[in-house]
Amino acid sequence: MSEHLEGVRRILSKEAFEDFQRRVQPVLHMREEIARRFRDVYPPGREHLAPEGFCVDPWMVVWMRERGGLDLKTWHRLEYEEFVEWAHRNFHAISLCREALARDLSPEEAIQAKWLCHLSHPPAYLVRPDLGFSSVRYLYGEYATTLWLHVDYWTGEFDWIEGFHNEKGVPVQYWLVGASEEIAQHFDEEDREKLLTPSETVAAPRDLTYQLNLRDPATGSRIRDLPRTRPYELEEWVHPVREVVLDLRGEMFRRWVHANLYLSVSPGNWGVGTQQNFWSISGFWGDPWLAYNNVKLFGHPLQYYLQYPVPPGFQSAMEMSREGCIRAMAELFLQGPKGMLCDAVNKLITPSKKTPLLHSIRKLFLEGKMFKGFAVPFDDGIPPPRALLTAMPTPIYRKDATVWDLKMVENPDLILKEPSLKPFRELLESEGGIDFKTGRVPSYEEVPRLKWLFDPTIEWLKPKDFP
Repeated sequence: MSEHLEGVRRILSKEAFEDFQRRVQPVLHMREEIARRFRDVYPPGREHLAPEGFCVDPWMVVWMRERGGLDLKTWHRLEYEEFVEWAHRNFHAISLCREALARDLSPEEAIQAKWLCHLSHPPAYLVRPDLGFSSVRYLYGEYATTLWLHVDYWTGEFDWIEGFHNEKGVPVQYWLVGASEEIAQHFDEEDREKLLTPSETVAAPRDLTYQLNLRDPATGSRIRDLPRTRPYELEEWVHPVREVVLDLRGEMFRRWVHANLYLSVSPGNWGVGTQQNFWSISGFWGDPWLAYNNVKLFGHPLQYYLQYPVPPGFQSAMEMSREGCIRAMAELFLQGPKGMLCDAVNKLITPSKKTPLLHSIRKLFLEGKMFKGFAVPFDDGIPPPRALLTAMPTPIYRKDATVWDLKMVENPDLILKEPSLKPFRELLESEGGIDFKTGRVPSYEEVPRLKWLFDPTIEWLKPKDFP
């Protein structure tokens, strides 16, 4: 048995492993190679359930390698910091949105940095509040509660569940469902006061670790264990959790039982990477688009992101091209005066003393290392939003992919016809093996590429551009 399969066998139940083998068999030789390329950052003795994801947010790999790898103690601390940053983004958004509503901001005021906040689902990107109120309603409906479940791909477990409620697009209350012992051990007095004390803006459990040990009535598995005992498919993991959470909502969150309840997955180490995206719109929205469409378009064996059930507005956005999705989200959430599409440098709400690991990742960005060793023709600096719109990610397992059905850019034919894009076309041909006569995009088996391909005509920003 191969090293990857043997490692995964130690994580999953017998039935889940048999399902895993069946699903990955067609691409196993490529996946084995991907796993080998990233095993140097795995915690000792651990295997990763979804190694392709290391290519999504390469700054996480750069960060881990600069640290000399990752051990489980550091990993659990990083998970805690991600968890607590999400919570504080909710608190900040709830407070700021109340003030924004009272002030009745003009568009010119609302686009100012001091008013931008994470009122989004998930709170991963900055939003102009007045736009966010209407856009959240478009994507999720008038009344929506969204919970995100963090999956640890090294252990096959859910290790925390948290989220918040929007009432007519306005964030009003944070909901902490539960966390594992590994997360709970890092709680300090501030966390116990802010996160575990029920209030007008916080719904919290009496016992932080109890909920994840509840059992799914249909399978008998603990909520925590579902990713390693169920078939290798996100919906199979999330559906049983939602059934249990619907019952919990009547006890813990009863004010909002009228709302749509959506669950989404925060996918392990690149859930952290997505949270830390440098750009709010072009950085963040490219990630869920890739993770939602990766099975259908890239041929990966596991979908990495899902909102369940799928909100109609979200589904429409995911069916666009990647470039089209990012532009649409900029229009919905961060439009400037006179319709200008804007982006914003994302920000951490928690101070460095609270989340030192997250701040060290941000420091890496500001040193220009976010794509170090993972991009062509540039890997030193910060790609501007326009560069991220058309960048070609990796890995592609499909053997029948074309530039048209991959849906990376809005108009692939423009790359062939527009003279100014000739350098980009030549790069895609030479580094990616793309044949623009037929549109064929070779798989990783033919062109073992781990680097993103960027338009060479778009200059990258330098750290000095961000004082």
